Amino acid sequence: MSRVKKTASVTVVLALAALALTACFGPPPPPTDPHDVLVVGDSIAFSFACGLGDDAGSGQSCPGPGGFTTASDIVGGCTISGGTILLYNGQTTGSYGCDNWGSAWSGDADKFTPKVVVIVTSGWEIMDRWSGDPNGLPDRQWGANNQAFQDAKNAYQANLDFAIQLFRQHGSKVIVANSAYMNPPEPQFPPGTPGAPDFLINAWYERYPVSNAGPTPPPWDPPIAGMTYRPSKTKVEQFNTAITSVVNSFNDPSNVLQFNMFNHFDPVISGNPAYSD
Repeated sequence: MSRVKKTASVTVVLALAALALTACFGPPPPPTDPHDVLVVGDSIAFSFACGLGDDAGSGQSCPGPGGFTTASDIVGGCTISGGTILLYNGQTTGSYGCDNWGSAWSGDADKFTPKVVVIVTSGWEIMDRWSGDPNGLPDRQWGANNQAFQDAKNAYQANLDFAIQLFRQHGSKVIVANSAYMNPPEPQFPPGTPGAPDFLINAWYERYPVSNAGPTPPPWDPPIAGMTYRPSKTKVEQFNTAITSVVNSFNDPSNVLQFNMFNHFDPVISGNPAYSD
């Protein structure tokens, strides 16, 4: 459901994901029963699943590269950070559609017995949230350098560590994809979006900079009084550093590794991460 700054076509993701599987784990194994690869996560995860041959029930054409079988458990807006999320429209929600990710993913591992699991969540992870009841300002906030950021990072990292261990205990190798920069042109989801319930209208707006380029850029509007703007560029960089830290903590590059989606879509130029159109 989220938009990245540079939209990846299914064809590009297909090639990148297949390359990652081959480079990290050798040639794809022969087809097994039931599946070789499992992709879990949010709507960006759908691009990976489709590129690897599973349409996640969408009805879209997802032929895949062949040589292995793929299953997926994709939930739009999936986040594993927990807590109560503050939507950009001022309403609150739990981990929309993905509150039971731990038990669901464990069931997926039992059902599909995958050799490789790809975990992809991003845009909704960096939304502001409360660890408990939604009172006062959210106590978990990416984008600054304070206790609220530390608490947001710690909560996400603890759950990512749990997810990796869950799949490793089932014998699967695990790839965690990081995030590209985000700068949606308008709050998501715009009024009139087919199938979007009312509380999700204008629910997500992680963007950089504070005003988008264009003739009539919508202003950033704090969802509740007292909130400060923190650019999605900073949030994504913090989020990706958090992923790298968890992956490295396993010290097992043959079985737990990161797929650096950021570098494919936001390459390093002159030693610095690039952000451009």
